[in-house]
Amino acid sequence: MKKTFASLALAVLLGITVWSCSDDSGGTSPSPAFDIVSPDGNEVIQVGETVNIEFENEKADSVVFKLYKSDQFTQDIEVQYVKSEIVTWTLSTSIAAGNDYRIRMEDAADSTLFTYSAAYFTIVALGDYIVVTSPNGGENIEAGTLQTITWEDNISEWVGIEVYYDGVSIDGPNYTASDGSYDMYVPSDSPEGSLYKIKITSEINPGITDESNDYFSVVAGTPKYIRLISPNGGETYQAGTTLNILWDDNIDENVWIFIVDGENMVGGWETESDGSYSIDIPFDNEVIGDSYGVFIVSVYDDSIYDASDNTFSITQAPPSIRVEFPNGGENLVIGYLYEIEWDTNIGGNVKIEFYENDILMPGLTIDNAGNQGWYDFQVPGDLVPASNMKIKITGIGDPTVYDWSDDPFNFIVYGTIPPPSSYVTVSVPHTGDYSIGVENEVDWYRVYLDSGKEYFFENTSDVDLDTAFYLFGPTDGSDIEEVAYSDDGWDQNGLQPQIWYVAPASGYYYLRVAYWTNDVYKKETKKEKQYGYGTGPYALHISEITSK
Repeated sequence: MKKTFASLALAVLLGITVWSCSDDSGGTSPSPAFDIVSPDGNEVIQVGETVNIEFENEKADSVVFKLYKSDQFTQDIEVQYVKSEIVTWTLSTSIAAGNDYRIRMEDAADSTLFTYSAAYFTIVALGDYIVVTSPNGGENIEAGTLQTITWEDNISEWVGIEVYYDGVSIDGPNYTASDGSYDMYVPSDSPEGSLYKIKITSEINPGITDESNDYFSVVAGTPKYIRLISPNGGETYQAGTTLNILWDDNIDENVWIFIVDGENMVGGWETESDGSYSIDIPFDNEVIGDSYGVFIVSVYDDSIYDASDNTFSITQAPPSIRVEFPNGGENLVIGYLYEIEWDTNIGGNVKIEFYENDILMPGLTIDNAGNQGWYDFQVPGDLVPASNMKIKITGIGDPTVYDWSDDPFNFIVYGTIPPPSSYVTVSVPHTGDYSIGVENEVDWYRVYLDSGKEYFFENTSDVDLDTAFYLFGPTDGSDIEEVAYSDDGWDQNGLQPQIWYVAPASGYYYLRVAYWTNDVYKKETKKEKQYGYGTGPYALHISEITSK
């Protein structure tokens, strides 16, 4: 999940630089053939746990291991005189908690030959814990960048993340799942300073908390910019064509793109800051005009933006039709009601025809569908499942004006596995950025779940695209059934779905992701667009929930 520092109200008081301590092994310089591989720094180990000490030893006949805290000897590790490259160590419950532990390995016969863990690791006491791992002190973080905060914990509840400066909380808490990672944007106008810390606390138990071991700094970064390349003024586009928006930037976060006509906003879309975005210009003659412009702005920092230097024009298109739905990849359920959708600038009505493998299915032909841009179509309940379907929409008054679905779609029975061309196979754990596009009905994912294990499905995006998750499980043969559903979760806006699910049987499960107004297989319709655009990016996260 992503948040910003919000407003940093505290002025920078002192420009004191805090230096992190270097680790000096001392003695004989270790070589790659005499080295501790793990734990080598930043691990979090709880007393009572058994861990592996991995090492390389080509110099000594046998070695011993010792535990050091703050570079002071604490105790001998029970494992003694070993030659193998992996040994096990069970931590005594009497070891004090601390974040400055290292292991020393030395020649059992010559204590002047030794080496240490590369960096400090943390030992925690019995019970629940949170340990901040980054930023943990000494880092220089540039203003105007997206930073990942990381931590270790063994709790299941959400955590609150706060930003501190010189011991005073200046932002937060921002709540997120206790999954060990959180993306935070540092605004370009953040005050510079060297007394920052991150504090992470359990949402329900304030006694379970941790903060950065030492201060980190926020420094001035490279000035951030967005530079619009096209359309930048003077261009002419024809209605019904594609408007390709191009820009250059040096930011990591997404951008908002707005189309304006004079002082009126025509539409807005959020997208990755990858330098290009395409928009289909409607055929409608109402879009004809010469006062259009593009505005692009960072989703996190509205001081980073650019706009067309001058206006561009949209001119009238010749008589045309463009199929919008179904336009390829959709699964239409037999017996369900859908809206067939198209865009056109012709004055007369249209005819809709269905083709399977390029062969007309005359029983489905709609001889006169009107010309309002959509038509309610009930898939006949006695229809046989079919694939490789396309529709053709033709002007009744001028049959030379027509359009086809770009790619095939399918007629399926509710509760059957979608065709392989309709889903993406992923594995656990999985995190990926996707989008519900203008032309797409829904997105499907196939994932293998093991019997008896609990899994978590979540949309971790901070974009206000109100998605819904439908999880389908295996039954017999090619059938699947809905086993879980989520519309609103407990994210920052309550919009994003979250599913916790224990798989009763091993096998492939199917997750359907759609805009919230879509029913189980239905897409957003033109009539439903009063609720919002219904398209945009989302971030799918699937993980196994293990005992902590």
